[in-house]
Amino acid sequence: MKILSVLAAGLLAAVGVVQAHEVKPRELMLVSVHPNLEQGSIHSLFFPDPFACEMGIWPNEIQAQKAQQKAHLDASHRRAILQGESTLALRMKHLARIGYLDPTLRQRMDAIYDELRTVYGYEFIPTEGFRSPERQDALLASGTGVTTVGAMRSCHQYGLALDSVFMVNGTPSWDMSDDRTRQAYFKLGELATRDGLQWGGLWTNPADYAHIELKSECWAAKRSADTYFAAIDLRSPNARSSWRSLQ
Repeated sequence: MKILSVLAAGLLAAVGVVQAHEVKPRELMLVSVHPNLEQGSIHSLFFPDPFACEMGIWPNEIQAQKAQQKAHLDASHRRAILQGESTLALRMKHLARIGYLDPTLRQRMDAIYDELRTVYGYEFIPTEGFRSPERQDALLASGTGVTTVGAMRSCHQYGLALDSVFMVNGTPSWDMSDDRTRQAYFKLGELATRDGLQWGGLWTNPADYAHIELKSECWAAKRSADTYFAAIDLRSPNARSSWRSLQ
């Protein structure tokens, strides 16, 4: 009992010495050394992962490993993005080369062209379906008013729009001051609207009387371009335009 009493007294004295010399709790001491640290990060730095400590890995090494892992993930993410962009660019070049046009739009426009010719005596031919991003940017930069949007903002970049021209005695006509030309384009717009298509002639800034598009499909494609293009079967006969003027 005497030995135990002596040991207990010695232990209490030792604790007293520690308390007397410990001016600040250890967490406060850490803040005073690293004033820019957030309070929430104190515990993870001062009390490292128990498993890591058992393995002999201390806080500074843990932070270095975390930074290295983050850099690796960031690099992998960048590579994936670049690979995706490269794949998308190659697909778009191929679609531009074959004059791709959405099969639904092509089918409806074929029927509209036939009706315009046989019922109303108006001859229309397609002029441009799929348009590359490079050409879209070039048209915007030209300042001619042909377009007001840049690459990937036009339905042409998705094969979901088609421009047509009214033919007068074998000559293309866009002259809206000519009564017959004006009537022809408005009949084109009337039939397109009837068949669920969007006519550019209803726009005001600027009006585009030659332009027809699949509006809702275009909006969906713009929201998820990579998914849209990945779904196009480049080997399908439907991927190639049936109109010689678009190839």
